[in-house]
Amino acid sequence: MDCPQCHRAMEEGYLAFYEPLVISRLVWQAERPGYVRVRRPPGSVVVMRSPLLGRGDPVAFICRQCRSVTVRYDQ
Repeated sequence: MDCPQCHRAMEEGYLAFYEPLVISRLVWQAERPGYVRVRRPPGSVVVMRSPLLGRGDPVAFICRQCRSVTVRYDQ
């Protein structure tokens, strides 16, 4: 899939929550996540941290027609 903004190839992966509830993180990762999610895998990207740490509510764009969501994050 190409990025709707820059038209470069996007990487396919999965979104998963990691770590305890108080400091949970939403992470993008290339491999399918397992059931036990204590430590995020190498190469993963933190998309959103718990609002407690000040990085909640990223801007997201949805296309209801093609059923896709694009999220901007800052690392």
